[in-house]
Amino acid sequence: MDTNNEEIMASSKDKPHPTWLLSEAEMKKLVFKEYQKEMEERKKEYYFNNGYEINFSLAQNAVKQDSFINQVLNVSCFYDTNYTGNKDFMHIPDIRNVADNFVNHPTMIATKKTNDGSEEIIGIATMKFENNNSMNSNPFFPTKNENILFITGVLTKNYELSPYEVRISGVGKELYKAAIRGAYNINKQVKTRVVCEIDCRNVKSVNAVLKAVNELNNLEFGVSSYIVGYYEKFNKKNKLMEAPTLIVEIEFDSIPNYNIGNDKVEFSYIDCKMSKLNFEISKRIQAVTKENIKYITATEEGYIVYHDIDRINLDNVDFKIGNSADGNCREPVLNPFVELIN
Repeated sequence: MDTNNEEIMASSKDKPHPTWLLSEAEMKKLVFKEYQKEMEERKKEYYFNNGYEINFSLAQNAVKQDSFINQVLNVSCFYDTNYTGNKDFMHIPDIRNVADNFVNHPTMIATKKTNDGSEEIIGIATMKFENNNSMNSNPFFPTKNENILFITGVLTKNYELSPYEVRISGVGKELYKAAIRGAYNINKQVKTRVVCEIDCRNVKSVNAVLKAVNELNNLEFGVSSYIVGYYEKFNKKNKLMEAPTLIVEIEFDSIPNYNIGNDKVEFSYIDCKMSKLNFEISKRIQAVTKENIKYITATEEGYIVYHDIDRINLDNVDFKIGNSADGNCREPVLNPFVELIN
């Protein structure tokens, strides 16, 4: 880091919204540093649930050179075995993706001690950073020359698969809080946009974000959340491959602007025809949003359409999903592979 950047960093506390940029290497270092600090702060707060103390840490801290493969397998297996819901809601990272995340992106994990004294993963989230030099670089959220932090891969333990275990609730909300608070501190030093992708029917994730934002506001962080756009994936026959995915942006202001996107909006997918489910959901979203610009990017499978829309305050959205999310469930695929290695 050069001298000028060091001087700016030193005065960053007085500049909550600086506009200067760091290099990719410097930004990566800053992101890891701030999430390491955030995890250390979480340890001081002692989050308890149902008699268990929940520990938060970076997965990278638990990785030694001789255990890298084991940790990657543990995280991969957690994703694979704990998400068996609708395939559209989450794209499960494979072993290669998890290994790449460990090298390049802070991965936050929540754990609790088991009866034998080991740590069991009960929640996970990864913060991914990008700064693109072209609007076509990321067709799912087209930006140029802006620091973007994505809150990705948020997943908590599925207790429905093991109903006799003590349920630990609120872990997803706590991970979102940690993700947002870490980004809040990064944004003090270098202007950064923070977004997450949420399937338009995934009410649980929406509620977790809202609870995290509200609790941070109670701590006077001045955080607000908006739906700023959505994307659609089409195949080469112009058929939607999945339901639209919303882009939710977290904004940091001293006072949240409740005058923006304050009208109540209802996303209702009641009585959609299952034979044309994705198409009908898309039409209903179009009907209640105002599009500003549309970006279309060709892919190997077909093309991606990103709709930039007038912001909608997430707190003012009502979701009525009916049975639109039923079915389309995924099956675990890693178990045989992991058992073979062990």
